[in-house]
Amino acid sequence: MPNKTYRGLRQPTNPSRVVTPFIVENLRSPLFLAALLESDETTLDNDSVFWLPDMARANMKEWLAVALTHWRASDPGTFPESADWMNADTWSHPTAIRARQDLADHDAAQARVLAELDASRRGLEAAAIQAATASESWQALLTSDSDELVAAVADALSYLGFDVIDADALEEHKGKKREDLRITDGAWTALAEIKGYRGSAKSGALLQLSSAAITYTQTQQSAPDALWYIPNSNRDIDPNQREIPLANRQEDLDTFAETNTGCLIDTKDLFRVRQLVATDALSKDDAREALKSARGRFSAPEPG
Repeated sequence: MPNKTYRGLRQPTNPSRVVTPFIVENLRSPLFLAALLESDETTLDNDSVFWLPDMARANMKEWLAVALTHWRASDPGTFPESADWMNADTWSHPTAIRARQDLADHDAAQARVLAELDASRRGLEAAAIQAATASESWQALLTSDSDELVAAVADALSYLGFDVIDADALEEHKGKKREDLRITDGAWTALAEIKGYRGSAKSGALLQLSSAAITYTQTQQSAPDALWYIPNSNRDIDPNQREIPLANRQEDLDTFAETNTGCLIDTKDLFRVRQLVATDALSKDDAREALKSARGRFSAPEPG
């Protein structure tokens, strides 16, 4: 470097340091113009210094990358891969520091909200599981048959405010099969036969109910106010796709209605009535009156 003054290091610089030269004068007693100085293994202190000439300032970013890579090899905890002094608060503009803090505060607030939402979702999922169990029982009107269906119909009618008796338990029947349920509302009484079908509903239940009405009249000295045939037909398919029960036996149903004040109540319509009551779209009194006054075929009232 002619006509230039510069500083350098002579060896030995320090007995406890190890010098790794980068740039050395081509002289008999040369100076080290750029070098790495590190403590040797015998010292308690562990330090490492890059000695660079002034001209290195023009490439300080590159030299910093070299230094960090070197130091990271021996102390990765202190010098992690993501080390970036330019983003350190110590060397940043106050505006940048505030901006990073605002972002950190936002991230912390977002994390708290997400944690709260996650906890809320877990609670909602648990409630949904419990509700699904309740829904299975609620849907038994549409899915079950035999004794389970009879119990589901009894529960639905009781929910509407009717008094419901399992007719098979009546002593007067003496174990004989008559109607399934005896339904009362004050002095009003109906006999009900409940049937579940994988396929279409059968009309034989109409005759069974007529026979039950005769027995009731003989034992009670008065005829029942109504006979209800409550079928759950096509129970394995979507209720929206099920056929209308006894649609091809309308004459039989008309005769049943005229002779016995009879009515066919599809479990779909019974479900709809209960749903209207459960959602406060229909009162229990109005629901009972709608059922009691129905003849031939019952249709659930439209909501509203």
